[in-house]
Amino acid sequence: MSDDQSNAAGMTVPPPLAYGGVLAVGLLIGRAIPRPFLPKRIARIFGLVLVAAGLGLGFPTFILMRRAGTGIAPSDPSTTIVDGGPFRISRNPIYVSFTLLYLGITSLANSFWALALLPIPLVLIRKQVVEREEPYLERKFGEDYLRYKDRVGRWI
Repeated sequence: MSDDQSNAAGMTVPPPLAYGGVLAVGLLIGRAIPRPFLPKRIARIFGLVLVAAGLGLGFPTFILMRRAGTGIAPSDPSTTIVDGGPFRISRNPIYVSFTLLYLGITSLANSFWALALLPIPLVLIRKQVVEREEPYLERKFGEDYLRYKDRVGRWI
């Protein structure tokens, strides 16, 4: 079913799989071929801060979307434009949260390989999810979404 016929964005890659799958591959390579990228103590502190930031951004975003009654997964229909809370600074705070979590776990594991693979989920999310969601939201919400899009950046 094309985007035009669907009541959802028509994404092809579930975002948790894009991030989690690539992260798992990077961590496995890192176990086979260890290559740290930071001193151990700095990696641990940096990792904890990034994980906390990712969770601190992600949980309020999920709660806000649930309260608004709109789909959380890109495959779910959107029922409203959520523009409060984290959505005031990013149109995609869940994906920013996933990226922070990915970087935090990568840092905690001090895995150069996981870090080197980060562009893969970033490109997948942009091409296979965000670039499908945006036209869908424009069709569904028209001028309201376009005004929101003009006010708030895609990532930050």
